Amino acid sequence: MNFYMGNSIDEINEQEYNVEFSEELIDFYRRLRYAAEGDGSNALTGEVMEAITEIINDWDPIGFFPMAPKDEYFNEIKKICEFICAKPNVQIEPLARAINKIFAETFGPDVYDEDMEQCIVIAKKIRMVEKSKKSIK
Repeated sequence: MNFYMGNSIDEINEQEYNVEFSEELIDFYRRLRYAAEGDGSNALTGEVMEAITEIINDWDPIGFFPMAPKDEYFNEIKKICEFICAKPNVQIEPLARAINKIFAETFGPDVYDEDMEQCIVIAKKIRMVEKSKKSIK
């Protein structure tokens, strides 16, 4: 079952601001936020995860949008977030390699054109978001 923001599923219009989130995505956000051990310093907040989701969706390396639901890259975003939580001080290049590997393994070479330069740009954006959100706390 999915959660819809809007009046009803019959009235969903891509031109409006209706957003669909799967229950699995919402549950993942909750679990990841509280998954870190100890003081929770390695956990990603929902705000950071939403920003990472936006970064990946804006990048859209497979070209799914605007036709696909906004959680189309859910599994890839989940793996990226898990990687960051496991290695909270990861540098840009290892993060970029991980992002590239995640998409390459998921979609294969016929669908995903590996582009390390673009993955470095994405990794930099993700690290900037993380740092800006941590400095707000």
